[in-house]
Parts: sequence; C-alpha cells; structure tokens
Amino acid sequence: MPSWAQSAAPPNGWANFTRLLEAYTDSDHIVGASAIVMRDGKVLARHNVGFADKAAGKRVDDRSIFHWGSVTKTLTAISIMQLRDRGKLSLDDKVTRWVPELRLMHDPYGMIDSITIRMLMSHSAGFQNGTWPYGSGEAWEPFEPTEWAQLVAMMPYQQLHFKPGTKYSYSNPGFIYLARIIEKPDPATLDSLGADLYVSMNCWRFDARIFDACRAVPLSPRGELELPLAVQHAMTAGRMRVRAIRTDEAVLDLSSRADIASVAKRLEGVEVRL
Repeated sequence: MPSWAQSAAPPNGWANFTRLLEAYTDSDHIVGASAIVMRDGKVLARHNVGFADKAAGKRVDDRSIFHWGSVTKTLTAISIMQLRDRGKLSLDDKVTRWVPELRLMHDPYGMIDSITIRMLMSHSAGFQNGTWPYGSGEAWEPFEPTEWAQLVAMMPYQQLHFKPGTKYSYSNPGFIYLARIIEKPDPATLDSLGADLYVSMNCWRFDARIFDACRAVPLSPRGELELPLAVQHAMTAGRMRVRAIRTDEAVLDLSSRADIASVAKRLEGVEVRL
C-alpha cells in the first residue's frame, strides 16, 4: 500500500504548478479539484482546491472522491497493453475473435470482421460516440448500461458510422468492447481450472412465455435467434421478471457457433446443474 503521508520535499516547480491549477479551476468555474505527485508509492506533494460539496460548504480534502469519467479509458488501454506484452493477444487481433456479438451490429460496409484491437484503442473502428443511442434528454432515457446483455440487446439497432480504419471518431462503446476482451480468460487459464466449470449466460430457465418473446424478435444477421434479445423483449413488452444468478466462478463462454464444439467437449461427462 502506498504511504499517504507526504514524506519528501515537493518536486521543483510545484509552487508554480499549484498557482496555475488554482487559476485554471477559477477561470473554468470548476467547483473542486485535487492534484498529487507520487514516486515509488510515496506522496511527494498534493494540493486541494475548492469544494467537494459547495452547497454544504465542504471543501476538497485528501479523502475526497472524484468522478473519473473517461480517465478510466487510460487504465483500460494500459490493461490491453499489459496483455499484449504477456503474449495473451495482439493489437492486430480481429475484435470479433474476442467479441463475436459485434456481428449483430448493422454493417453497411461488410467490414465488421476487419476491425482490430488497435482500431478500438485509436478510436478509428467506426463505432458511435455515446454508449446509448439516446440524446434527447428525456427523463426516462438511461444514462449508461450496467450489464453486458443490455449492450448486446442494442447491437442490432446500431451501425458502423464509417469504414473501419479510415478516420478518427471518439467512441465510448469501443472501449467497453476492449474491457470485454480484458475480462475474457485465455485458453491456458481455462485449462488450469479443470472440468468443474459453470456455463455462462447462455444457460437459462424459462417458462412458456419465452416462446412468444422468441417469435417477436428478429433473427440476427447470422440468421440465428439471440436469446438475450428475446429476454429483453420479454422483460419490456411482456413484463416478465428475470432473475440473474451471479457467480464468481469461472465460466465457459458459449457466445457463437464456433464455441459449441469446445464447450461440448469440456462438458463431456459433467453433470450440468441449474
């Protein structure tokens, strides 16, 4: 754990930096800000400006929590580069190798399978800016999705906005897809876990109402029925309640036809528990 007590002299130029910080926060009408310099786990300098809660008169202090927003994209990119350095993936890997659900998206250029991890990291894959395609400011509009299934359910109603690799356009969902890649275990990790694994979200228990939902949703671009779409329809149009069972155990990912053979082999002789 880092030592949070300031334990060394501040770096050269720190006083000038803090004056600039205060000037910028004042000119840009920023309510509160904080800056910190660390080296080898030790705090060299910190400076707090303004309020954590202006209405309550609470000033920013060493324990104030900030909304980081898209600063997390930097951390996601670092994680991808660490996986690259460990030989777990290549920046030129096709994204659909890791996130096959992207083939659900409308692709007017026929290039979804050409998108690489490098394109996601450089915001040049062709995906939209906002995570949700909502922007009219209605009170009912969701801010951000909280589950991967919600993102998958929206993919057939989104499209690539330009040919992948041809230009820059900032994209939130592009980095969510990178996070999805980071979450996936590599084959060596799966092999080390043995045969006693759980099947992932494609294992469901339904009553007869799911058949009506299946009839109501369109087939995917691959001509397949995507159960997450049917579940979403059943929840919204049919008012069917769905309970997700969370597990911290490893899972076998059955997300495309290409996964069927490997998952079937892994489950040979294994009793599936629902």
